[in-house]
Amino acid sequence: MNRRFALFGGIVATLIEEIVKPDPPVECKHEEAEIRRRVNPRGGVAHVKQCKQCGAYLGAVKRSWAIDPSDFDEELYQSSINKWRDYQEANRNYYEQEYQKRVEQQARRREGFEAYYHTAKWLTKRAKAYQRDKYTCQICGARSQVAHHLTYDHFGNEYLFELVSLCHHCHDSYHPEKQPHE
Repeated sequence: MNRRFALFGGIVATLIEEIVKPDPPVECKHEEAEIRRRVNPRGGVAHVKQCKQCGAYLGAVKRSWAIDPSDFDEELYQSSINKWRDYQEANRNYYEQEYQKRVEQQARRREGFEAYYHTAKWLTKRAKAYQRDKYTCQICGARSQVAHHLTYDHFGNEYLFELVSLCHHCHDSYHPEKQPHE
């Protein structure tokens, strides 16, 4: 950042010039590049490498390397930028759709879980796990309140050894991802 100081009526004023930064170099897989002359918005001239096929800006070069370069192809460059933006937008849309699918699957799965937890089959299995553990939390020794699944591999047809009796506090600490975030 360049700073200039000017005296005006005994007051020192600081003038800060805007710096127009060049675009960052883009990864380009093409082999043919050409040194070209690029004029920035303030009229300054820079010699840069530009891909002949996609128009990507590949970085600045020393002027001594360029004897008489042709002008930078802004139209080709803008088309490469637009293609990149289109790619990013398509990528973003794809991942948003995938995220939505995952959220919907989780909601359906949660509904299935809730329905199963009200069946006689589950209530019987939970009672057996409580009896086996003598109605005691297997972590802290308090009264058990939850039959926790050690794995969901056999959900709906779980084996009794896949269930463990826990109190609400220990069950909540076992599942920090289910806690409301502060």
